[in-house]
Amino acid sequence: MMKHLFPIMAVLVLCFSMQSTQAHAQSPSTLHISGTQTQGENASKYYLYLGGSDADTLYLPYDSVQVVDGQFAYDLPLDSVRLLTLMPTLFNKENTMENTGYSIVAVPGETVQLTLTPLTAYYGGTAFYADYAKADSLLKPYTLPFMESVQAFLNSLSEETDAEDFDLEAFGNAMTQMTIQMQAVDSVIVALFEQMKDNEGAAMYLINQFYLCPSLDLEAMAAKLPAAIRQGRCSKCIDTYVALYQNLAALKKQRHPEETPNEKMTEGAMFTDFSAKYKGKTQRLSDYVGKGQYVLVDFWASWCLPCRAEIPKLITAYNKYKERGLVVLGVACWDKPKDTLAAVKELGIPYPQIINADSAASDAYGFNSIPQIILFAPDGTIAAAGLRGNAITQKLAEIYE
Repeated sequence: MMKHLFPIMAVLVLCFSMQSTQAHAQSPSTLHISGTQTQGENASKYYLYLGGSDADTLYLPYDSVQVVDGQFAYDLPLDSVRLLTLMPTLFNKENTMENTGYSIVAVPGETVQLTLTPLTAYYGGTAFYADYAKADSLLKPYTLPFMESVQAFLNSLSEETDAEDFDLEAFGNAMTQMTIQMQAVDSVIVALFEQMKDNEGAAMYLINQFYLCPSLDLEAMAAKLPAAIRQGRCSKCIDTYVALYQNLAALKKQRHPEETPNEKMTEGAMFTDFSAKYKGKTQRLSDYVGKGQYVLVDFWASWCLPCRAEIPKLITAYNKYKERGLVVLGVACWDKPKDTLAAVKELGIPYPQIINADSAASDAYGFNSIPQIILFAPDGTIAAAGLRGNAITQKLAEIYE
């Protein structure tokens, strides 16, 4: 997977792995690994790290494999599905590590073919990894631009620059762009998981993206897996990820004990107003909400696939109930106005939009992912939040049918 990025996540994954690194000595099967380097990836050796419950093993590779003429091969003995990281450099206790290498779910009895580039990996092999590759091909259009942006950002920080020459505006713009891309990746992972959770290889690939998107709720994702996968050969590996998620959640709670549930999106809460300016005109949520009608508000973005998936239901709701007083409103978050307007035209959205809300809406309501669909009552209080799919139809039917 990604190099040079998010080393802390890789360390945590290895630290909280549920399997002992010595377990391979007990009746192992074998994962057959073959790899090819592309131009720009010039490691002469890869160190193979398997997660261990003993933190002292964190800096001890299981083994290493030499690269000859851009090719390498290795038969890895395994007694269960494990997390494997291929590192072109050793972990460094003083400096944590120089980069994160390539992370993969390792399955005994399978064959994986890796093609390694400076930023990412491509997959092939037996059935599990063929499905792994299908999910990867659908996510790559989102992860690769994000990784390129992060790498460019890190490169810019590594350049020697005098404090007075530091471009604060460029720094802020880069951070905003990476936030937008991260939101897109997060949303697409969730959407793909819903579509592919019955496929073992695809589901495990998407769960493994937690290192890239630590905001993913792995506990909820694991609970949605069919029993054949959740209780099958990948069970202990899934437990590893769930334990990692729980430990990070506990750490976050420890660091931010003052955080409370998001009261601004709870049923019965009064709406929180915000404004957005576009072409000299200011629009406010209060222009629509609290005016004596039900208002269904969709916080979305043009780049967000799950957002686009909800649009047909919102259009149907608008057409069905507009004559009975329902107002449907789109709020474009973290999106460029020209992209929002192009998507409105492309998708045939007939209801009004608040353009260029950027982070004003998410700041007002405390969310960090989209879509967020909220139904406001005529008095401006929240009638329902977190509406998706059929829940939209059902809630409106309760009111209007």
